[in-house]
Parts: sequence; C-alpha cells; structure tokens
Amino acid sequence: MIKNSIKYALIFSVLLLIGYRLHSYVLEDEDILLPFSLLNVYRFHAVVSLLICLVIEVFSRQQKYHDQLGFIYLGALVFKIVIFSIVFNGVLFTDQNLSKTESISLLIPLAIFLLTEVYFITQILKREHSDRIK
Repeated sequence: MIKNSIKYALIFSVLLLIGYRLHSYVLEDEDILLPFSLLNVYRFHAVVSLLICLVIEVFSRQQKYHDQLGFIYLGALVFKIVIFSIVFNGVLFTDQNLSKTESISLLIPLAIFLLTEVYFITQILKREHSDRIK
C-alpha cells in the first residue's frame, strides 16, 4: 500500500507541475489573465484526487468494503464536486459570466486529474476483482 501511495503522490505531483507550467505558459503567450488562481485550481484537483485514490486504496484492503468500492468512489466524486464549488464559489457563481477561455481553463485541470484518478481507481478495482477470483 505504501508503494502505491508513493506512486500516486509522485504522479499527481508531476501532473500538477507539468500541467500547470504548460497551461500557464500558453495563457501567458496569448496574454490572457484569469480572474482566479490557476495554480490553486491545479493544487485543488491534485490534492483531492490523491486523497480519493488513497481512500479507495485503504478501503480496498478491508474485506467488508470490496463490494462497495465503486459506490464509495462515486460518493467521493460527488464530494469533490461539492467541495470544488464551495472553494471556488467566487469564480463559479458570480454575476459575470466566464469567458470560454476561463471556462476551459477550469475544465482542463479537472480533465487531467479526473482521467488519472479514474485510471488508478480502475486498477484498484481490477486488482480487487482478480484477488477475489483466485
């Protein structure tokens, strides 16, 4: 479990650094200023995705949660969306509409970390399924 936790932390950290650097470089190159901190959006998604993967990893080690892992993940995903909406309330729910560039800048980190998170969760679920078959 420690090995997997370190792997998750390293991959999410690398995605945070590379994704943020590339994203901010493109925005700077186009002289686009965002009304929110792009780094905070990347940090939020990296940390919460890491926590979700770790929670699922811990629950996967306990026999009584094997059949509920998918549901636990769905609940964690809803929790992530709610917390994101609360943390970035000022950006999401203002009188001013976000431009297309600003909206996409919010969605890119979400997509990067969600896809990575789903990949890891899928691996955990496959591992648990194959362990039960043996």
